[in-house]
Amino acid sequence: MKSATNRLNAKSLMCFLVISLCTFACSGSPELKENNDPSRYAVAKDVLWASPDGFDLTMDIYTPTTGNAPRPVVVIFHGGGWLINDKSIMDQSSAYLATNSEYVICNVNYRLLADNDNTVTLNQIVEDAFGAVLWVKENIGSY
Repeated sequence: MKSATNRLNAKSLMCFLVISLCTFACSGSPELKENNDPSRYAVAKDVLWASPDGFDLTMDIYTPTTGNAPRPVVVIFHGGGWLINDKSIMDQSSAYLATNSEYVICNVNYRLLADNDNTVTLNQIVEDAFGAVLWVKENIGSY
């Protein structure tokens, strides 16, 4: 009987911990200004930089508003094993860097292996990455 009670107490405690962690993780606490202060940068969303085989590739460009120029550029590629995610998972990091640095941040989308009915190859993804860097080199002065 004592063993069954201990298991029940352990299960109850585990459920409580899981519910508590989920509640805290999902709470909508406001983001701190030192992490993201939109008054410190301008953002150009979904800038079309290429359309290989009709597949539109975009990037978000975050530019500090301090007036200092020229600035170094950071080109960010999201993770996901070439299969999942998009540039949106790097929005918070991009905003943080733009708020707290003098860098222009280019947050880039590229094709994934599953795009175009699973016809995208790893070589094409590498070409997208190089293409994004070359596009930034040639065009970032407009932003």
